[in-house]
Amino acid sequence: MNRRHIIPVFWLLSLPLFGQLNLKAGYCLSFLNAPSHDAIIQAHNASLADAYSDPFKPLDLLHGLDLGLEYRWDGIALEAGWRTKRNRQDASGSRSQLTFNNKLNCSLSSFYVGLVQYYRPVRISASVDYNYMRTKLDFEDPSLLTTLKDQAWGSTFSLGFVLSGTGNVSLVLAPYAQFHWTKYDMTQLHDVLTDSPDPPAAEDFFNYGFTLYFLNGPH
Repeated sequence: MNRRHIIPVFWLLSLPLFGQLNLKAGYCLSFLNAPSHDAIIQAHNASLADAYSDPFKPLDLLHGLDLGLEYRWDGIALEAGWRTKRNRQDASGSRSQLTFNNKLNCSLSSFYVGLVQYYRPVRISASVDYNYMRTKLDFEDPSLLTTLKDQAWGSTFSLGFVLSGTGNVSLVLAPYAQFHWTKYDMTQLHDVLTDSPDPPAAEDFFNYGFTLYFLNGPH
């Protein structure tokens, strides 16, 4: 190995000696824009208008956990983690004098890897996300007890503010927006919940919100 190769290898090996590994754990709240999904839900509500007394509402809110690791040196860090946001939609009604409840359990989970830049006390991050959308139907009709799944790639951009903490633990408030590079196919949900012959539009599930999380280590 010549000298040109020794220098970058030595630099890579020295990073753990000077870096800092932090753990990240918190709660995320997300506001959602899902026009194709909501159009399918509205069509389903209309098809059971005589039975539903309390139909499904639009899917406009998700919340859940954000767990990850951050490896930091100087003002730059690499992060990796898992974020899951979910919500349950309920509809109730009656048929033949018997009441029933239908449920849609929606979740959007992301495995992400990103780069972070610190400008005390500001934390700017951008990540590449592998996203997994899952919709579980828990309906009175046994033929509708199914789970629908799809995947898409995307990115999340975040502007965080490191708040004062105690000891080596800091509290971070981070507004964010998540964009998807590819869209989700809504055909399965459309075919299960409606009789419409018109194909549904693809859905990008654009969402934005904030994460409130604890990050260990001095900042």
